Amino acid sequence: MSRAIAAAAINPIALATNIFLITFHLSSIAKASRKVKPLLKFSMYRTLRMIHSRTSKSKGARSCVLDGILEIWVIIGIESEKSLLTFAAEYCAGVKGMKTIANRKLALQAIVIAVVVASVFGAAFAVAANPRIQSTESKMMAVAQEDNFNQPWPAPNRPGRPGNVTISSAQAKAIVEASIPSFKIGTVTSLGTCWLVPIEDSKGVVTSIQMSRVSAFTAEQAKSVVQGSLSMGWKAGEPRLIRTIYEVPLIDSKDATIAHVSVDGNRGEIIRKPSTILTVTSQQAKTTVSNAIKEFTVGEARDAGSTWMVNIKYKDKVVMTVVLGKLNTPTSENAVKAVQDSLKQGWSPGEPRQLQSIYNVPIIDINNNTIGNVRVDGRTGDIAAGLRPGP
Repeated sequence: MSRAIAAAAINPIALATNIFLITFHLSSIAKASRKVKPLLKFSMYRTLRMIHSRTSKSKGARSCVLDGILEIWVIIGIESEKSLLTFAAEYCAGVKGMKTIANRKLALQAIVIAVVVASVFGAAFAVAANPRIQSTESKMMAVAQEDNFNQPWPAPNRPGRPGNVTISSAQAKAIVEASIPSFKIGTVTSLGTCWLVPIEDSKGVVTSIQMSRVSAFTAEQAKSVVQGSLSMGWKAGEPRLIRTIYEVPLIDSKDATIAHVSVDGNRGEIIRKPSTILTVTSQQAKTTVSNAIKEFTVGEARDAGSTWMVNIKYKDKVVMTVVLGKLNTPTSENAVKAVQDSLKQGWSPGEPRQLQSIYNVPIIDINNNTIGNVRVDGRTGDIAAGLRPGP
């Protein structure tokens, strides 16, 4: 085996790296105009010959690898006349000094390795240089990151072509206009640095309005501001069809768009969410839990690694869990007995904390320690089943 062939077989990765750097600077020239192809090919040829002159001493082997790689990059970036392997075979067959099959295989392997590396780089260039791919990707990321928590689906700015509908835009506008007189303010909740004020009709939430805490310091102030705007008169704006949904803007007395109402273009109905209006006060929720404590029973203890989780049941449903460490209660029997003794000594409800339509009522033991929370549905007054570990 000649040293030139061995060098060509060992250095293809380093060679491909150099080609990558060269092509990165010249690819923009090739894509700008077809007229620069000869210039690009000539520049590549001279640069590659300079690189190969440093990595190989045999003119025949250098010419084989040089011309083969040059043709590969010409195919990827400029022309598309023959396959890569066809070029590699043709050039390797014409090399002087390669008289054995073994030498031809080694040269071919060197070229194939460079082809693989160069093809990966070429694919990366194609994606990076294609504005359509970048535009599509940015749109997909925008849709994926869009926050629709505060608005009925789809959001007003969601892209999409109009689809087939059974009602006109005028009918969608009339549906919203007819619903405005029944609008009322739902339960205001906190959303980061804003207040979320739901707008409801007799069937549920039709839209929501966000209000900055600068304009309203409390939930009651936010509700009062929106209620005052509603009393001055709202009207429906011109609908915009997005897919099969009409987005109908709500316009206040100052001609400002304050929200959007979604109307199904096929069913002819407003798209709603469940009502947030509470029929139960916090004191009523506290009384409900106080009465339920008398019927609490202690269930089994579950192993949670370094702790025990003891279930508290109400009417055969788990409504809370009490967490105990294994240092003082090493066995599940010890954990269950400890909770039973605490329950016998007396538990009481604390002050409820509202979270949207749910009241979280803390359970306090005789030592004034909060050992868990019980949830009460503010719309129905029922105790919600589910695990609520203590602090």
